[in-house]
Amino acid sequence: MRSSVAAAVWRRSRRTPLERKGLIVPRLSAEVQAKYRDILIPRSSVNNPIEFAGAGEERSLAVYQQCVELAMQQDKVDSVFVYGYFGGLRTDLEQGTNTYTASARALCSLVKRYAKPLVLQSIYADDPLPAFDLLRAGGIPVFRQPETAARALSSLVEAGRPFGHGGRSVFQEPGHNSAVAVQAPNVLSFPSAAELARGYGMPISPLTEVADAEAAVQEAGRTGYPVVLKLLLPGVAHKTEVGAVAANLTNEAQLRGAVERMLADTRMPGPSSERRLGIGPMVRSGVEAGWGRSATRPLGRLSWLALAGFSLSSLEM
Repeated sequence: MRSSVAAAVWRRSRRTPLERKGLIVPRLSAEVQAKYRDILIPRSSVNNPIEFAGAGEERSLAVYQQCVELAMQQDKVDSVFVYGYFGGLRTDLEQGTNTYTASARALCSLVKRYAKPLVLQSIYADDPLPAFDLLRAGGIPVFRQPETAARALSSLVEAGRPFGHGGRSVFQEPGHNSAVAVQAPNVLSFPSAAELARGYGMPISPLTEVADAEAAVQEAGRTGYPVVLKLLLPGVAHKTEVGAVAANLTNEAQLRGAVERMLADTRMPGPSSERRLGIGPMVRSGVEAGWGRSATRPLGRLSWLALAGFSLSSLEM
């Protein structure tokens, strides 16, 4: 019984079933193969895929992270596929730091450091093992079936090119003159988000920034009632949950009361004198929805759309 590591590169080829999945296993240089020989044991295969042939049991479970890191260091390698018996083989040999959970933590760190996707296949994947919980929490999918794992890795590589760095990718969207840069995972202010959406041709209901009740009443007089009032909180995307939205205000008394309440609310961050409000016409028709872009590892750039009734705060992108 053995475990293996395969370093893969993405190619748009359609010649064989494996290539139709977009995965090619490149030959490693003699220099890299020599480094693998230093890590593994004499009977191990080092010509990609890397066959441990019992090195994990005879040397240390650290061969998992050592072999994966060496693969990720290669410029020609886009992704890594670990398959075999991780997590459950010879657990009686675990002691001290030589454990599957320690290797799992190390693998998660490598994915974060090198920004290259890793998928793990193990015959023990369905077992409730702590190492698998760590891997999944760290963004490493774990599967029992090799075919499923291979398809997942192919999809991750294709969808994730190019990857962000440090979890804070910056997008400069083409096709319009907006200077808005989307920095994940930061939340855009409403004016910036509105500018970005308009650049894609999305109609956005106007929201005018005001500082106090007098300015809010003056703006409502200009646009007409009913209006919606929002507290413009930097970094807070879901304002309804924190009481920072007052909708369908039909007269001056209701508007003044909402302004005073938001400015006096001690739960809100910052002094009341520095808080700013946004006021706009109440939209009565249409479909309420949320739209966003994000960069995550290992999936790369994502665009998502959620209809009203879905808790957008559950989308931790």
